[in-house]
Amino acid sequence: MGIDIGSSLFVGLPHPELVAGLPVGLQERLKTEDYYNILSEDGELQLERAFPWFDAGPEDCLWGYHVAHVGYRPQVLSLADLETKTAAALVKFKSKTGLDGRLYLTNHVT
Repeated sequence: MGIDIGSSLFVGLPHPELVAGLPVGLQERLKTEDYYNILSEDGELQLERAFPWFDAGPEDCLWGYHVAHVGYRPQVLSLADLETKTAAALVKFKSKTGLDGRLYLTNHVT
């Protein structure tokens, strides 16, 4: 088992902003249910996470969708492709959460 350190262009919101903007019913459920049942890819909202460090807790992560992920080696990205993927991720995030996401360049450590 190793630790993979990379970067990600990511559409979404930090955990505190996400939770504060969710409907009250979901906010209440998050107080008693496992985050993964509601927020994660296998949960109700089907969101991905960007981990700022290895083993970061859900409250420390960005939640939304990866637009591009870069590992150890440089990667050439097409601006047109990034625009298309970013726009699609913003629409998907809004449809799943009801919130306007933002584009982040962030660590992604797994």
